[in-house]
Amino acid sequence: ATGVLRSGAVLVGFGAGERANPKGPSALFNDGDDANNNHYYVVLDRDPYERSLSPPSPITGSLVEDDLEDITSGNPPTCPENGYYITARDAEKFVTNSVVFLGKLFTASFLPADPATVNPCDAAGQAFLYTFDFNCGTGSYTGGSDSANRRVAIGEGFPTRPRVSVGGLNDGGAGGSCKNKVVVITSDGGIQNDCPGPLPSSGVNIDSWRER
Repeated sequence: ATGVLRSGAVLVGFGAGERANPKGPSALFNDGDDANNNHYYVVLDRDPYERSLSPPSPITGSLVEDDLEDITSGNPPTCPENGYYITARDAEKFVTNSVVFLGKLFTASFLPADPATVNPCDAAGQAFLYTFDFNCGTGSYTGGSDSANRRVAIGEGFPTRPRVSVGGLNDGGAGGSCKNKVVVITSDGGIQNDCPGPLPSSGVNIDSWRER
């Protein structure tokens, strides 16, 4: 799990997956049932210091999945009140740590090839980098559906956790001006460099030691 303190509330993000058995049970491949798929969750705690005069019940006051908004196939018109979740595709697993940088969340997933069709000596499976607004879940990529705009394919093999290389916080975007980079390496030797963009004009205070 990873989290940030934002306007007195805590946002926590964590994904579901199986690192110990990334191929997973073959019965889950292309079964067409979303109910057994993994999820990425972002949960909002509005009272992390427990200052409320009426604290929630330790038994009945916790959030459950139904309290979160399912934004898999669309972007919500407003930021979800309690948080949200994204449903992965059949057999896809969120297998890395996550990074929050400049208001965006970066995490990687792995979509293994069907175990029945894979040569164990060959690199197989597809790695994806997910990038979306941590607060609301809006995808950072363009040109596809809302769900596709949250991820980009980065090659075959198992992905490493995303790592942030901080340059000038106000430099970003396309071309050679990008100094902030998010790097993911796959087990077949592929390297993905992603540019998270410049420092937002508002809403973000201290982002790294370079601003202290």
